[in-house]
Amino acid sequence: MSEKTNRDFEFSQELDSATIADLYGEDTQHAQEVFSDFIKQADLFLESSESLMQDDKLPELKRIVHKFKPMFFYTGLLSFYDQFQEFEKCCEKATHTTALNSEYKSVKKNLITGKKIIESEILRLQAFHSTLL
Repeated sequence: MSEKTNRDFEFSQELDSATIADLYGEDTQHAQEVFSDFIKQADLFLESSESLMQDDKLPELKRIVHKFKPMFFYTGLLSFYDQFQEFEKCCEKATHTTALNSEYKSVKKNLITGKKIIESEILRLQAFHSTLL
């Protein structure tokens, strides 16, 4: 009977496996830590962006969008990364947050979807790590 190793964990097909492999190799513990950070940062982003949109604080919105965008890369959610990059470009062109309402709704919806994917992956990683003990 062979012993389980980190190499035996397969990440969800919803994540870009090549990116995950490049970033973390076989260090699934590190991936789990980064995924947990993603959840915390996503919650902060959602809270902050909502109030910035309502208060028409475009420069601050641009800043937090730019700051959060790499988190999608670090979790292998590359399609979400691309969408966030497009939203960042829209923020650069806009003069008021009201011009971003439809794009923001789409980004917010996808961020919530991304959170669910990563939360599920964290649970899978936790279960997997418990079998290695």
